[in-house]
Amino acid sequence: MTSSQSRNVWLILFIAMTIIFSLISAFELIEINNLRTELDRLKQPSLVCFNDDTIYVKGAGSFVYVRETTITAGNVVTLRNVTFTLWVNSSITYTMGLCMPYRGYVITFQDGASEDLTACHIISMSPIETRFTKHLNPQAGLLIFPDGTVYLLVSAP
Repeated sequence: MTSSQSRNVWLILFIAMTIIFSLISAFELIEINNLRTELDRLKQPSLVCFNDDTIYVKGAGSFVYVRETTITAGNVVTLRNVTFTLWVNSSITYTMGLCMPYRGYVITFQDGASEDLTACHIISMSPIETRFTKHLNPQAGLLIFPDGTVYLLVSAP
């Protein structure tokens, strides 16, 4: 084998190995992206059942719900003896997500306990966000969609 032929063989081997390693890298990148997508899907609560009177949130349980119909400060909604009082702060510019206006709820339970939850959709989070109170029996929460739709939740009996 001549020197020229030997170089050609080495060049062909080099090109073949480069193609093989490129294909392996591409395959691994696809697998990593598929894994990230799957992990993101698992982190987000999936709505398993959304019917006329209850909603089932994976990992949280069943809730009765009502859709937020007005964004007027002081608006009060009572659901299963849990009171949701809307607060609005139009002086805050919220740039981390979708929240026009910046708002949330003071949630008051029958035992007198209350908690505050914001109703803003954070861009870096999952497509459908849930926020729940620490108060249990009943537990209350918010289901927040990227388009700004908010559902008020109270745990079902």
